[in-house]
Amino acid sequence: MKLDEAFQSACKCIFGNSLGSMERYDGYLKEAVVGRKVKSSTTGKEMLVAFDDYPKDAVFVDFAQELGRELPKLEAPIPIDKIKDIDSLVEAVSERLSYSGNKVLGNSHFVELSDNVFDSSFVLDSSLVYGSKYVAHSFFSRESEFVFGSRSVAECAMAVRCHYTYRTRREFEVTYTGDSADVMFCSNLMGCSDCLFCFNLHAKRHAIGNIVLEKESYARLRRKLVDEIAGELTSKGRLGISIIDLKLGAPK
Repeated sequence: MKLDEAFQSACKCIFGNSLGSMERYDGYLKEAVVGRKVKSSTTGKEMLVAFDDYPKDAVFVDFAQELGRELPKLEAPIPIDKIKDIDSLVEAVSERLSYSGNKVLGNSHFVELSDNVFDSSFVLDSSLVYGSKYVAHSFFSRESEFVFGSRSVAECAMAVRCHYTYRTRREFEVTYTGDSADVMFCSNLMGCSDCLFCFNLHAKRHAIGNIVLEKESYARLRRKLVDEIAGELTSKGRLGISIIDLKLGAPK
């Protein structure tokens, strides 16, 4: 399964229907990406580095393709005439110094434009990815799969536009939530399932706007609301409102 197919599969599970190609939503999903896009000093290839606190004039090389060619430069002796004092020594070392981007380690496969990826596969434009697969436009994913446009998710599956979630399944626009499934536009839920537009709930099910409904009533209203959300997404490529944009704080 390729990333685009994985995205469409996740959307089908969350919304009941595929929302089309991931490319249509690139701008919307990329809002979760943390880091800095840089170019290799030797090839001009674009790379991602996980953080943006490098010096402005830093020189970068591709970790997988070019680091081996850079090591001899670092290992070669510094000419004695450049070791006059501490300042000249630092300058001589700085001329050789290169930072690396696109760092992919461990048993990883099919990784593109991503940094600090460990034991993961099918990863695009993401950083700090550990033991995960099918991850795109995201920052920090641990032991998760089908993660798109999300930040700080762990042991999750099918997370689209989610921040700070743990052990969740089939979630969209969710923050600070754990051990929950089938939740959308929610924040600070624990042990919940089948919830829309809910906040600060524990062990609730079939709730919309923090009101618990009968299963049939919930299913009817949920289908109407989800169809409206999906319709706006497919027509505009994004939503006009976001749980993430509300910047809801973590629970006290």
